[in-house]
Amino acid sequence: MNTGEQVVAAAQAGDPAALMAIRVVGAWLGYGVASMVNVLSPSVVVIGGGVARIGALYFDSVRAAFRAQVYPPLVETPILPAALRNHEGVIGAGLLARQI
Repeated sequence: MNTGEQVVAAAQAGDPAALMAIRVVGAWLGYGVASMVNVLSPSVVVIGGGVARIGALYFDSVRAAFRAQVYPPLVETPILPAALRNHEGVIGAGLLARQI
């Protein structure tokens, strides 16, 4: 497996190593998100890009690690996939160009 897409495909097919890789990467993101939430206390965390398309396997790992590391009053902070999938940058650039 050489690409993230291949790892995701293998995980979806049940490959144990690929499943573990996605869980580990999700956990590391969850720890990072917890640190950010502990400092900034946002009302919601939105994760976009290619990882947002992985789905529950990834987000379950992110949320579990987040809950283990975040301050208890912030544990209910929602972590959501971006609604625009991978188009946020293009839409943002278009909106910025419109203002110019």
